[in-house]
Amino acid sequence: ISRTQTAVSLWQLPCCRRLTREWLSQPLLRALAACVLSDKALVDYVQQEWLLLNAMKCAAETAKGCAEAIGAAHFVSSFHEVCEAWKQQLEDADAFRPVQCLSSMNRYMGRLNKIAGSADLQHNTDSCSALAQLCAALLPCFHLRCWLGAAVTEETVEELGANSQSTKWLKSIASPMFTAVAREVGLLLEACIQRAESGGTAPNALRTLLAGTYTASLQDEIEVLRQHTLVEAVPEEHRCKSFFCFARTVPPRVLIVAGSDSGGGAGIQADIKSCTMLGAFSTTAITALTAQNSVGVQAIFPVPIDFVQQQMRSVLDDFGTDVVKTGMLATAEIVGAVAAALRADASPAEQWRRILVVDPVMVSTSGHVLLERDAIESVKSKLFPLASIVTPNLPEAQLLLGCGNITTVEAMESVAKDLAAMGPKWVLVKGGHMSQAREEGSTVADDAVITDVLCNGQSGEFLRFTSPRIQTSHTHGTGCSLASSIAALLAAGHTVPEAVHLARDYVGGAIVASAHLKLGSGPQGPMNHSWKLVEW
Repeated sequence: ISRTQTAVSLWQLPCCRRLTREWLSQPLLRALAACVLSDKALVDYVQQEWLLLNAMKCAAETAKGCAEAIGAAHFVSSFHEVCEAWKQQLEDADAFRPVQCLSSMNRYMGRLNKIAGSADLQHNTDSCSALAQLCAALLPCFHLRCWLGAAVTEETVEELGANSQSTKWLKSIASPMFTAVAREVGLLLEACIQRAESGGTAPNALRTLLAGTYTASLQDEIEVLRQHTLVEAVPEEHRCKSFFCFARTVPPRVLIVAGSDSGGGAGIQADIKSCTMLGAFSTTAITALTAQNSVGVQAIFPVPIDFVQQQMRSVLDDFGTDVVKTGMLATAEIVGAVAAALRADASPAEQWRRILVVDPVMVSTSGHVLLERDAIESVKSKLFPLASIVTPNLPEAQLLLGCGNITTVEAMESVAKDLAAMGPKWVLVKGGHMSQAREEGSTVADDAVITDVLCNGQSGEFLRFTSPRIQTSHTHGTGCSLASSIAALLAAGHTVPEAVHLARDYVGGAIVASAHLKLGSGPQGPMNHSWKLVEW
């Protein structure tokens, strides 16, 4: 094992990056960065570290049999070695006395004890999945402290004073031995995953389980810091400057693979505006150029396939991404090329981590065909199985399924379930076109409300989102904007239901802010994507 792909992938999950920033912003660490943390406050925190250290040692000892079974017996000895060294450095701080365990720390230790006490680890010496889960529970502790130890500069330590409790603690977590055992845990995790997968364990299911364990431990770390009340007030100008300056912060990243709208209301232009407003860094791979305005689409020029792939490679090889969002793909050949690029781009660990939002753009609001008929099957067979969420409107859902008009919310749920059977983890069926689809004499609730339906493809459960219908012609690009907003929010670490809710709020606000605009002479005007910043 020469790399720790899964450990890196867990650390880089959008939700974990968000939690790490939250951890760094806690008062105790802000005070530490500002060099105003009292020894008493630090000692109170280190007391809890002592309790966690003992729980970690016990968990590692329990896992000894499993580690030996996969040829990693050195892990337990290395782990004990660093724990003993850490313990000695903490004892040198003369900080220990009987202490009451915080409820948050008790929960953290309980998680470790539960995993370590599982029947798999106790009795099955070849239970790689259980051992991998234990590693995932331990990793946040080491990741956070290694990063913190590396982030503290010599100037900070000098200002704290050589004999301060803070300096002694920081030096203990900055030691090479501590960093080495953190890597050992990551290597063992990778070895466990490879062994489990070779034994028939579904790789994505295992990594999803590990992500849940890792995230829960990160949340426990934050709660432990929150429960420390003996922290002095920290001036606002001291917001962990040394920590944040040290880090090369990775913002939420979205790669948008879509067509260009010369009118600026939809397509890649709307995607970039939406992602920017919701805090994500956008990169692009343009699939087609369109000549269009508020009247309609006048012409389409598909981009050569090899150049679409080259754009994706250029972005992914350098910036990477958290979420890929697809929009207008135009032809079956481009659909196939995009799917191939997504499959070929990354390692298995990276492919598992990446989120794919598919907006199956097929027909423009003015009626212009944006996806060739033969490409519809390619979207269903090649992109849907890779998708985290797909976001069809009613006409698109009808084309995808070959069904008639969808005129009730119940029918939307049925359609969402049928689409979920094609492979995506979530399906959002948008109901904005419902009034156009309903037949004369319908007894369904009036059209003053728009309902969107979100289906969980794994559980089959539904969520309904409703909002007032806004009477305006400035709705061009709402579908692109909603999908890219969801992508930006997923890249920031939100769950799918949270992202859908917040994205609908943002796009709804843009529509309200655009109701009075005088842009364009056609029936479909653009929106004010920057409504949170400026009023037009």
